[in-house]
Amino acid sequence: MVNKKFIIILSIIVLVLVILGALFIYGLPFDRYAVRSGADEIRIQDLAIQNKDISICDKMHFTGFLGGGDGYDDQLVSSCYRKYAPAFPDENVCSRRLNDLSCLEAEVRVSKDTSHCSNFAYCFAVVAEIKKDITVCNLMKDSKLQQACKEQYRKFLGY
Repeated sequence: MVNKKFIIILSIIVLVLVILGALFIYGLPFDRYAVRSGADEIRIQDLAIQNKDISICDKMHFTGFLGGGDGYDDQLVSSCYRKYAPAFPDENVCSRRLNDLSCLEAEVRVSKDTSHCSNFAYCFAVVAEIKKDITVCNLMKDSKLQQACKEQYRKFLGY
């Protein structure tokens, strides 16, 4: 006959393992910035916009069984910046992310201002496309960058 004490201890061990396994697979339930699904990603992006706090985007990370890692986390953060930047174009938040052209594009599509572009020909070309004015590319100081801007502008127009 199986000892009753043994069954109770075994049941407790199994319960603890199930709970730990669920936490491993689904992440900790009290981590506000953990992304387990697309709904979490949208929730956190909206939270950043509602609180007018871009630093919330910096805290986003994948969690759970599928893990994530720096590359995946960076994609989440970039996606959050792309959604936040157009909501507050005067904040110039994309300058916080080195060479994030998708963020810059989202920002300048709303601001229509090349001051956000630094020295990126692509960014100037986006503004030129919005304004339907290729001469925006001439605002760049370097002639090679002006040419790159004009080429990108033509690509936007389908030439």
